[in-house]
Amino acid sequence: MKYLLVCLISLQVIGCATTQDVQRLQTQVNALNSQVNSLKDEISYIKRSADLMESTIESINASIAKLSVNQQFAVPQSTAVHSVKPPDIAPSTSTSNEGRKIYTGPRGETYYFNSEGKKVYIKH
Repeated sequence: MKYLLVCLISLQVIGCATTQDVQRLQTQVNALNSQVNSLKDEISYIKRSADLMESTIESINASIAKLSVNQQFAVPQSTAVHSVKPPDIAPSTSTSNEGRKIYTGPRGETYYFNSEGKKVYIKH
């Protein structure tokens, strides 16, 4: 923009531009500089806001990572209807001729998990 002013002043010196033309261009340049500075301030504010949001997200993710599964899904004691005792015996496993893992439950039932993760009982 300074280049434009120099050109216009040069034109004024050789008689091709008036003082009013130079002043009008100087006013327009000042207005543009003001707008540029305002945009720089807005960009700076947006960057600070983005940094703050990023640190907040990191803090939230760290808090979530610290929570245990029991804390995430715990039922308050006052609202619990009854407690469920986990089985004492883990199911035993074997492999079928189709390459599936076959599980035998505590009551002798046999089953496997299909590709959708659902338990499929095997009929004998």
